[in-house]
Amino acid sequence: MRNQFCARWSGGKNFLNYGQAGSEVALEPDGSVYPCCLKTKAPLGSVAEERLTDILDSLRGHPAFEAINAGDPEAMGLSAGWSREAYRNASTVSDPKGRTFANVCIGCDAYFAAQLGG
Repeated sequence: MRNQFCARWSGGKNFLNYGQAGSEVALEPDGSVYPCCLKTKAPLGSVAEERLTDILDSLRGHPAFEAINAGDPEAMGLSAGWSREAYRNASTVSDPKGRTFANVCIGCDAYFAAQLGG
């Protein structure tokens, strides 16, 4: 896949590194927190219910979120048995006309749905 959106700040890279240059998250008006502006399948938490730093600290060390933080979404599932190839396969969909599209965000959503209850 040519699109490496996650390797950009707005794509999740360094989202756990609050207090440092390049650390950013997406917040919805209802308080939902996401690691990137395109949003993950499910929010990471809500600032209406807990402090942002507490939400981010609770995600440290979790392989999937560390992979997003590193800008390497293909590594999200390595510890859960998802190979990089499996992630790439999950990142590919076909539209009703049979055209195939691949995007790392599709793979992230598939991983969330399958492994993180999103």
